[in-house]
Amino acid sequence: MTGYSVEELMALDSCLLLLSPADRPPIERVLKGQMREGRCLSTFRRSDGRLLSLEIEMACVNLADGPRIVGVVRLDKEDTEDLGERRFVRRRGKDQEQYFRALTEKLSDIITIVDPDGVVQYVSPSLKAILNYEPAELVGTSIFDRVHVEDIPHVRAAFERCLSAGAIQSAELRVRHKDGSWLMMEAIATNLLDDPQVRGIVLNTREISERKQLEQKLEQASRLSSIGRLAAQMAHEFNNVLMGIQPFIGVIRKKMAHDPQILRFADLMNGSIDRGRRITHDILRFTRPSPPALMVFEVSELLTTIGQELRPLLDDRISLEIEKPSDPMYIEADRLQLAQAIVNLGLHARDSMAAHGGILRIRATTGKSHAIYRFGSVPTADRFVHIELIDTGEGIDAENLKHIFEPLFTSKKADNGLGLAIAHQIVMRHGGHIFVDSEIGRGTSFHVFVPGAVVDPHVGVITAGPKAARHPGHGLRVLLVEDEPAIAAGIGSSLESEGMTVRILDRGEHVVDSVDEFKPDIIILDVALPDIDGRQVFESVRARWPSMPIVFSTGHATERDLEDHLRNPHVGFLLKPYSTADLLTTMAGLIVGAS
Repeated sequence: MTGYSVEELMALDSCLLLLSPADRPPIERVLKGQMREGRCLSTFRRSDGRLLSLEIEMACVNLADGPRIVGVVRLDKEDTEDLGERRFVRRRGKDQEQYFRALTEKLSDIITIVDPDGVVQYVSPSLKAILNYEPAELVGTSIFDRVHVEDIPHVRAAFERCLSAGAIQSAELRVRHKDGSWLMMEAIATNLLDDPQVRGIVLNTREISERKQLEQKLEQASRLSSIGRLAAQMAHEFNNVLMGIQPFIGVIRKKMAHDPQILRFADLMNGSIDRGRRITHDILRFTRPSPPALMVFEVSELLTTIGQELRPLLDDRISLEIEKPSDPMYIEADRLQLAQAIVNLGLHARDSMAAHGGILRIRATTGKSHAIYRFGSVPTADRFVHIELIDTGEGIDAENLKHIFEPLFTSKKADNGLGLAIAHQIVMRHGGHIFVDSEIGRGTSFHVFVPGAVVDPHVGVITAGPKAARHPGHGLRVLLVEDEPAIAAGIGSSLESEGMTVRILDRGEHVVDSVDEFKPDIIILDVALPDIDGRQVFESVRARWPSMPIVFSTGHATERDLEDHLRNPHVGFLLKPYSTADLLTTMAGLIVGAS
């Protein structure tokens, strides 16, 4: 650093000669005993004439053989090689024993020195704060005495490698706290047996319980994210498979209407497709949740819808009792999403009563008298409507209750692990609350609180009731853009059986020319095409024919993905698989709007 040899520096009459006169006073006062420590920045000329900017610290310290002045000189920039000396100089005048005792007492690590047999020779006072033992309790005992029996083999192997190779070794292990609990620790072993001042293996041990929990949560989040992406992709592909079957069922029913057995088979196939559609929609709803479309409606309407959806799904041995409120009660919510959440809870109740049957009771009340439960409370409960689902099933044990709303967690063989998670997600996105109360053998009660609404009885509320299916009319010309042959054939056959003329394209590049030539009344457009994204095709068509009715037909996108396009009154959306009736209704609405 200086360009001078040690001998040349030792030959100087005073170290002050190395410093600029203006920078000497703080160091002079230390050398004369006027101060215990001092620091200065100074310039220094190397032997080759180059100037250096140095930082100098000096302190008077009490060593074992008497007081000494210790100095550290470093370049005026970060110099990690002198880190140990810098800490040593900054002891603030404490003697060596007090200094290191203070350090070891306040460290979040436990410093242990053991002999080659693993017997503790020294342990730092920080042991008390972490494991609640006094250091004297461990001195003379084996380090393996308090290690979890399952961790001893790999800990001993690391210790032996440290002995034989002399290299630093690390291991994670569980160590018994004095109260009998186990803490997750990380130990780093350094072989200092040849150091005359130590003559032992030094163990630096720290608690990592919180870190391991965070690592597990991160791993779980990463795993769920990967599973979610995979599940979403599988759901999209499965939707295409179902869509390749769905339209043919309508064709079969129409052509074989005289054969009751064929009609029964078609109904069974349709039921299986509906079940597959619910599963894929659950997956997609959970992995890509859409914000609720809020509207005010009467609770009795919701309970009616839920009853209509649940009854066909329940076993004959399960009785469904729906208690509607005697007075009108209004809520502000997304009716479809909230109905899905309640139906999911009902399906869980069905599974819990599968063995012996039972009663599922659904009722709605004001939240004021039901605000507090074992698992939480509802603030300002009088502003919520309380919907209860009470079953007489087998109940849920306390351990499962902790995880009941976690995604992919299920104790039911028939459940896909997403029903309750989706219900929880929907209720939370509405600004509501959901609790569960259950005991083994005593059934389960789900409590859902959703925001209520105040309605002026003189104005009333406009609610959207179920619409009757409309037929778009015979003789329509339909351009179907779909690259899956089975889906294209199925939709084409269904529409042709309704008296329409259908042209099928499997590429987006030919759409504009086909519209120009074929002059369709409506386009059914797949979003995921092999050559051009369906949204680009849409923009090309819209540029030339602004009022052309277009139905986005997709298993790979959501309404949120197409939000900007769906603001157009001439654009519709259908998520595969969909029935012919749904397609006809959507087409009819767009064609009427365009005319």
